[in-house]
Amino acid sequence: MPQKFKTFVSLLSLIQLIFLYKTIKTMAATADLKLESSRLEEKVRAHLLPCEIKHRGSAKVSSFFEPFVEPAQDSKDVLKASFRGRPLLGRQVPVPPDFAGVVFKTAATDSDSKSLYASARFNEFVCWNWSTAPSNNDKVAQLDDWVAVANALHANSDG
Repeated sequence: MPQKFKTFVSLLSLIQLIFLYKTIKTMAATADLKLESSRLEEKVRAHLLPCEIKHRGSAKVSSFFEPFVEPAQDSKDVLKASFRGRPLLGRQVPVPPDFAGVVFKTAATDSDSKSLYASARFNEFVCWNWSTAPSNNDKVAQLDDWVAVANALHANSDG
């Protein structure tokens, strides 16, 4: 798999922006996306941290992380916080137009296919860096470019 495609796939999986009502196919597995509008009534605050957390359950983010997020002294657009004692700097990133920010949960199955169920939605998320201010070089800052490329690649050439 080409590196650019891997980066794009991991970026999408990290922020969980997914084309709704489509089936995502990988080499050996298929994931079916299930969407019920009633589940999308819950709106959440999403954070993209610059690390991998091997915990896949709920976390008390509203108690132990969000109360400590504050504007940075240098800029009104930059937020600051810390995670496990390490400083974080971040900024709000809107979900691109015509897309939906959706949090999906995996249902356990015995087959090669996975069913993903929508559990909440978000319109923006905070993208965090370790002690460096967010910039246009960040992968997430290039999200609009990736969306334009994806739309061009998947455009119907017949019409």
